[in-house]
Amino acid sequence: MQENFESFKGLKSPRLRNKNRSIHVLWLTNVVLVTLLFWSLLQKRDSDPTLALFSPANHVVRYRTVVFDSFRNERTPYMPPEEGGVPNDDTDMAWEDLYKAGISRVPKSDATKLVNWTVPIPGDQDHYIVMLDVFHQLHCLNIIRRALYPERYHMQMWDGHHLRPIDNEHLEHCVDSIRQLITCHSDISTHYWRWEDWHKHPGSRVYSQTTHTCRNFEKIQEWAIEHRLRDFDFFTKASNEIHPENGVRVGETVY
Repeated sequence: MQENFESFKGLKSPRLRNKNRSIHVLWLTNVVLVTLLFWSLLQKRDSDPTLALFSPANHVVRYRTVVFDSFRNERTPYMPPEEGGVPNDDTDMAWEDLYKAGISRVPKSDATKLVNWTVPIPGDQDHYIVMLDVFHQLHCLNIIRRALYPERYHMQMWDGHHLRPIDNEHLEHCVDSIRQLITCHSDISTHYWRWEDWHKHPGSRVYSQTTHTCRNFEKIQEWAIEHRLRDFDFFTKASNEIHPENGVRVGETVY
């Protein structure tokens, strides 16, 4: 009897076996679902051809849906407080906060993957200097904005060391840089028309509340702040440059 009892203790009841089997199936199902989720996220990111060229910030790119309203009644922090007025110090600060972390410090392991080679940081030659183009574009747009209000800015800008005149050559560079940006992205979000009976002159009128799929700028800005280069000597050459063959310009030049 004792022997039979001992052999019986090693056996599991059908209910217990079924319970264990259910737990194993559930665990495997969760593993498969999590794996598929990560795979789909990677596929979605890799399917974006604008991320085909390496950038050290590629991994922080996220997307969200945003409605633009170019002619809404309320003022944004990037506009003069009053319609027809001039910007104030708060307006200037809002603009400068957009791109103040624009110049970045990246490790050599990232620098070697860049399409266009860059120079190391003097005194910190395991790291290299880059700037994400979004911050250059914002800088250019801010220069154009300032040129609209000569009574406030006197056609001057701060270059990090002193005030200097904003000349037409710089403005032309900025205008053409933004032109290239707009045509490069070629936004295909749609404006739309609606019939307005209530208007003094009834008819179809265009609405500017366009819906866009946008990159999350705050995520990119956070990356730039984390990698911000606070001091850089532009007039000292570092000796640890990456050879141009490891990073050259590619693609066609379009004017």
